[in-house]
Amino acid sequence: MTTAGALQIELKTQARAPGGRVVLAGSGPLLLAVAAQMARLGNPPVAIIENGAPFGRVRLGLGLPLSYLREAAGYMATLLRARVPILTRSDVREIRAEGGALEVIVDGPAGSRRILADRVGLHDGLRPNDIGVTGCAALPVLTLGDCAEVLGARAALASGRAGGIALAQALRDGGAPAPIGSKTLSREREAQRRLAAIYAHDGMDRLAGLPGDTVLCRCEGRTLADLRDLGDAPRPRELRLLGRIGMGPCQGRFCGEWVARATAADPAAPPASPPGAARWPLAPVAIADLLSAAPDRDAAPDPSEGQPT
Repeated sequence: MTTAGALQIELKTQARAPGGRVVLAGSGPLLLAVAAQMARLGNPPVAIIENGAPFGRVRLGLGLPLSYLREAAGYMATLLRARVPILTRSDVREIRAEGGALEVIVDGPAGSRRILADRVGLHDGLRPNDIGVTGCAALPVLTLGDCAEVLGARAALASGRAGGIALAQALRDGGAPAPIGSKTLSREREAQRRLAAIYAHDGMDRLAGLPGDTVLCRCEGRTLADLRDLGDAPRPRELRLLGRIGMGPCQGRFCGEWVARATAADPAAPPASPPGAARWPLAPVAIADLLSAAPDRDAAPDPSEGQPT
């Protein structure tokens, strides 16, 4: 198994579709984008499993910017030509190995069905890359692009331009940078709000009924059973030190919300904040490396060196 995002990176870096039978599952427009890209490169996915019911909310989509509608129409035309089935209001209940392949069990309005695949690309939404990005009075931090919110490429460019202007003004006038804002950001933010409403589904309501072997933390391979073994209300420190949950490369960016909901009294209620502490995405430096570092020969000499004390 992999993610839809990883498959898209493979598409872009290798300029060819992933081999074998591929099933895309989860929710969101990224599934359509990846599927269309695969179809154009000669290997369309076997099926798209969509949790929500986006095709029943066309009226919401009419309020999207024209560029979004053109892009969506292009994806759908490609998928229709490739005859890729899109199963809406459907969920992947189980994925298991079957004779050298993967057997994907899908529950939908018409009942359960079995789909054979070689790879499954999962997708449960996009998250801003903001883990550890915190500031203080002595060190103000200006977050831009996907570090602030996931609004797409157009918004990221607009955010970068506005951020550059704000930083230049702050350096000229002193003080912290002014808040970022632009018409493009406002428009893209409204578009993403509409997309979230179009693809809304009740997946969180089924969290409590998932089997224990459901992988919760992909980075560390931790399951719901591992989480439940920690008790009813494990503290953030226990989640990390005892359960290894949220200790992988993403630092809980993807699993944090699921963990917070799974350990909450009401899983349907939005969590106040994901468990764990924010961390800067920096690599640790060993003391031995610091001690063995060569001295800076260009530094000005210390006037006290060589003088009696």
